[in-house]
Amino acid sequence: MKKGPFTEEEDEIIILCLKKATSPNISHVIRKASTLLGRSFSSVYQRYYNRNKFDTTMLKKEKQDFEDWKIIHTFFYGEEEYIKNWITQKNYVNPFKKDWEALMEVVNKIEKLGYFVMINKWSSVYTGSKDEHIQVTTVEGKSKKLNTYYACIAFIKFYQKKR
Repeated sequence: MKKGPFTEEEDEIIILCLKKATSPNISHVIRKASTLLGRSFSSVYQRYYNRNKFDTTMLKKEKQDFEDWKIIHTFFYGEEEYIKNWITQKNYVNPFKKDWEALMEVVNKIEKLGYFVMINKWSSVYTGSKDEHIQVTTVEGKSKKLNTYYACIAFIKFYQKKR
């Protein structure tokens, strides 16, 4: 039996086999894949489980990133019909998350609405106006830019509910 890390080719074989699998015969398909690869049943099963768990986690993150992008994009540009028609989770680009200048344009738009934004060294964003005070503190990101990004999303959600 082979040991050691799985190769890309082996991963592809596992995925191809499992695409045809259904819940009742999953164990049979894993056994077939293990025989094909010359690996133990338990190692192929573990690989499938870890790979499936990783893919599911990545899909959730990608979906959340796409939803966040739609929130900021709609706030910044307005409700544009082409977003609904052809931009999908697979073909969008999120400049607000990656580009500080694009994110600062969103911050400027928030300020033009009469709110103030303060980004401090703890990567918190505080927003408010003369009439109300809203505090949005984020700790999701690992940098000031990401925390500002998440805080802008939180503010936009608040602002949309308020309107």
